Amino acid sequence: LDEKIRSIPAELIDVMKVRASLQDKKNQIICVADESKEMSTLRATDRNSYQKILEFEENYDEKSLFEKQEVANEFLDNLISLEGLLGSEEQQLKRNNQKTQLLSGIPCGSSFPKCKFIKDAYISKANLPKNQKEVDRLSGMIDDLNDEIKEIDPDEVESDIYKYNTLINKRNALSNQITNYDLKIEKNDSIIRSLMVEIKSIEGKLSEYELNKETIDNLEGLNKDMKSFKYQAKTLESNYDSCNLSVLALYKRVGSLEQKVINLKAQRQEFIDLQEDFSASDLYKRCMHPNGIAYDVIKRKLPVINEEIAKILANIVDFEVVQKLIGHFLLLKKRFFIIIFFKFKNLLIRVAVGGAQSAHFFTLISYTYNLIFLIL
Repeated sequence: LDEKIRSIPAELIDVMKVRASLQDKKNQIICVADESKEMSTLRATDRNSYQKILEFEENYDEKSLFEKQEVANEFLDNLISLEGLLGSEEQQLKRNNQKTQLLSGIPCGSSFPKCKFIKDAYISKANLPKNQKEVDRLSGMIDDLNDEIKEIDPDEVESDIYKYNTLINKRNALSNQITNYDLKIEKNDSIIRSLMVEIKSIEGKLSEYELNKETIDNLEGLNKDMKSFKYQAKTLESNYDSCNLSVLALYKRVGSLEQKVINLKAQRQEFIDLQEDFSASDLYKRCMHPNGIAYDVIKRKLPVINEEIAKILANIVDFEVVQKLIGHFLLLKKRFFIIIFFKFKNLLIRVAVGGAQSAHFFTLISYTYNLIFLIL
């Protein structure tokens, strides 16, 4: 189940929306490609026009044209200057004529040459030929200059320059337009490449969707199952933890019970030992009873015991063995105390003198502080 869910794409897709997006991307590519094709055609046309303009520029003498313009401008400037001088001279000539005409209206005639008005009139009259000559000269120069200007035809020169500048501007515009076409076509190519990458990605998503279509369609059910399994897993983990705690508690209990078993075994062994000791003591009591056989046997064997002990202690201390029952022990007394321990499962008496075993089967263990310990 987990593998099925993991096989589902991380990003769930709206297949209808993705398919619409795919078609939209394809339409964009078609439109951009058509635009690039159209711009390529326009660019080719502009390049052709641009090339023709360049060829015209190579064969056209624009320098001569601009030189004509400069000459025409110079002639026009001179014409304006001459026309100004001519106007001034004509005004001066007019004033001199007016003053000269005043002489015919004066009654005294030339009788008063020193009169200011008469004097100015005569001066003006004297300047009339000079003024007329200057006017004629300036008029002739203006006529010659007009002929030269007419020959150059400044209007036509200006028209040609305007046409040339217009052509240059068109050339520059075509160059810029061609550059813009290049940039736009390159941009469209980049857009198409980007759209192709997006289309490839979308087609990959659609392909992945088709491969996992059934799983994706059942995703809701899978998620429900996953939640159910996770809940069950959580419950099982909780039960597992509870079981672990129970196991630990049982381990502790088992350990406690094992210790109890060990204690009980020890107590049982102690009970068995006590039971054996009690049985031996009880048997010994019955044996040592005045009517018991063992008591009579020991009583009759005291000389033998004295004789055996004398072999060891005769040269050490004077002694005598007597028979008296104290608790679980047989007490033999004469300065030395001889304590005999009885074993229930072994009724033989062993006596050892210097580590050697005698025929009477007594074993001497040790002696200290007037005590001799024998094991029966």
